[in-house]
Amino acid sequence: PSTRALQTVVVGAGPAGLEAARTLAERGHRVQVLEALDRPGGQVAYAARIPWRRNMIGITRWLYERCEALGVSFAFNCLAGPEEVLALTPDVVVLATGGLPQMTTIPGAEPHAHSVWDALGGEVPAEGRILVYDETASQSAPTCAEHLAAAGATVSLVTPDRMIAEDVGVTNHAIHLRNLDALNVAIRTDLRLCEITPEGNRLQARFTHEYSARRLEETFDRVIVDVGTVPDETLYESLAPASVNLGQADQASLLAGRRQPSLGLLGQDPGRYALFRIGDCVSARGMHAAALDAARLCQSL
Repeated sequence: PSTRALQTVVVGAGPAGLEAARTLAERGHRVQVLEALDRPGGQVAYAARIPWRRNMIGITRWLYERCEALGVSFAFNCLAGPEEVLALTPDVVVLATGGLPQMTTIPGAEPHAHSVWDALGGEVPAEGRILVYDETASQSAPTCAEHLAAAGATVSLVTPDRMIAEDVGVTNHAIHLRNLDALNVAIRTDLRLCEITPEGNRLQARFTHEYSARRLEETFDRVIVDVGTVPDETLYESLAPASVNLGQADQASLLAGRRQPSLGLLGQDPGRYALFRIGDCVSARGMHAAALDAARLCQSL
């Protein structure tokens, strides 16, 4: 347990934010979590949209139940800005606000394409011919393709890699391939999406073959792109200048599991706080890495 109970605010109730809140509460701090959505879970809720991955929601459900048992306060439907955070007079602010879909690397993706989050969140009608384009080699795009195909869309899953979901382990990879084949999803490799342009009420996608440089064009009713995420830095940039550590964690202390030196500055200047970032709002990473971020930081706060 900590020798001093701090007033802590965690922004975001995904895996990183929930693990941060749980760890801080276990150490005896007062914890308030602010979450923009109406429920905890973050991106895990999207991953759990297809039946065979539904049990993933148990990870964040367990964390949320532990937080509740430890007395953590939650405010849902709260899109936190600096005013909402500072109104809680925090000693420590931990930002777990996640990332935003990267939509700027493919010409025409903005405003014509949708993100995987849009599709798994139910904002994209599962009808007509849909392109799901993937540059992340993760499970997000295959999960999206399976979800849309199961709902009745005709789906093409395209990647510039030599195979889909290249970074996914053998067991899950085989399940994706089995289910996508059963749903008649067309899997096409070695094709890079270069541009999206409107053609009437449909979208034309221009591809280049990675090895032959051959070019081809196809028309779809909708295009979904997954080229990764970028950190959501809006709140961080607003809060960092007034923090005692300017929003920077001491890396040597973090890696050694020692208390952050900036905590020693608390109280010297009333109204100031220590500010830290974890998870996707630092850099895109998996759930395990996001939770490790939270545990590594908060175990010594």
